[in-house]
Amino acid sequence: MRWLVVVLLAVVASVSCGTGIGEPDAGRPRSAPPESYDGTWKLTSGASPQGEIPLVPGYSITMALSEGRAEGRSACNRYGAEIKTEGSQIKFGGGGGTDMDCSDPVMESEAAYLDALWHVRSISLSQDGNLVMTGDDVELLFESLPPPPTKELIGPTWQLEGMIEGRGSDANATNAEPAELMMSRDGTFTGSTGCRKLTGEWSEDGDSILFHTMAAEGRCSKHLRTQDSYVVGVLGDGFTAAIDGNRLTVYNVRGNLGLIYRAD
Repeated sequence: MRWLVVVLLAVVASVSCGTGIGEPDAGRPRSAPPESYDGTWKLTSGASPQGEIPLVPGYSITMALSEGRAEGRSACNRYGAEIKTEGSQIKFGGGGGTDMDCSDPVMESEAAYLDALWHVRSISLSQDGNLVMTGDDVELLFESLPPPPTKELIGPTWQLEGMIEGRGSDANATNAEPAELMMSRDGTFTGSTGCRKLTGEWSEDGDSILFHTMAAEGRCSKHLRTQDSYVVGVLGDGFTAAIDGNRLTVYNVRGNLGLIYRAD
């Protein structure tokens, strides 16, 4: 995956009289102390100057806010930018993103979202705790996402038991050949696909886990190539995790392929 450095977001002017954040404005009362917007948020609905933002199942749009930075998934790609808030005003700096191509509906969803961010002028929390961003002909509504169960993931050796295609009542689970996954507190991981050894580094990525480096060593027999591709496909592009007792279920970020592990 190559990175394309682009300016995603423009410097946002003040809502009133073109005053920028941090500029003196003696004629206006000082705003109340800003609320904390830190956390991971998922777009539930939105409008850009061109109209409603189409949301595509399996290609969620997220925003993680922390320590003056915004980053997340913009449907197809990942994006990141510096961010500054003062009261209800918001200012996005230059940023960058990945340069992947998806189907036309997904790219249209991404383009509409990024265009809406360009026009955002204010930020607030609703009474029910959701995040709201508004601007000229723009409204973005986000719901809070829980962090991944990192503490429970770290330590055990997770043994692969099955592979899942689909979700809910449409899910189809099949048995898997022996493979494992081990995540360490120092941000590294090791494991296998059943025929190749996996090593790399991991980090939290909003509500999911991202293997931002991953190496696979070894060769696979014809019998194990399907499982090898499945495991790499689920883990390689970020995944969500759910733990129930000693059972771990992970899904790729698209939510259509999963793996079942049990603690050794």
